[in-house]
Amino acid sequence: MVVVLVFINVAILVIWEVVDPRYVRRLLLSPQADELDEDIQYQMVIKICDSSKSVYFTGVMYSVTGLLLLTGAVLAWETKTVKIEALNDSRLIGICIYSVVLLSLIGAVVNELLQTQPSLRYCFVSGFVMAGTTFTACLLFLPKIRESGMFRSVVHHSDAADVGTAGSKIQENVGGKSLSLLTTELAVAKDRIRELDKRLMERECQIRSLERSS
Repeated sequence: MVVVLVFINVAILVIWEVVDPRYVRRLLLSPQADELDEDIQYQMVIKICDSSKSVYFTGVMYSVTGLLLLTGAVLAWETKTVKIEALNDSRLIGICIYSVVLLSLIGAVVNELLQTQPSLRYCFVSGFVMAGTTFTACLLFLPKIRESGMFRSVVHHSDAADVGTAGSKIQENVGGKSLSLLTTELAVAKDRIRELDKRLMERECQIRSLERSS
């Protein structure tokens, strides 16, 4: 899947370069007078890599990326009913997708509005990229690192008077296995028990039918 997405993006960029080659466009800003000598003015020039049909190709790139984000959001929504915590990352993935979409929209708007201020635009766009990637990595991998046992949880023992009111939140590894792994094994065992109960009921029905026929 990743190879296909990379191929699509590379194909779009190659077609863009062949059909509409890019060129350097010079953008002249408003002249600014010197603070000490009013007869001296500074003319700022910004060089922008542009093309005559950049709007269309940029729209295609945004459409492909948006379709990918929409597909991820739909898959995360469809799997939100999975109850096994160890196998259910849909909630976290959904939060990551929503945050990436929000930051992407803000970054695209800022990138278009700050064309005449390249330094400020670079700071904003880079900040959005770093914030999105850092938030996604922390949200997805920190819980897994915590559950893997790398960080041992501390068991807090409450006083006898506080047990009936607030209770205590205890998280510890049992027999070398994390809580999420034990939850997964318990769910699998329950499914196995239900399957065996169903087969047992079928055998009892068969025995009763044979007894009636005899």
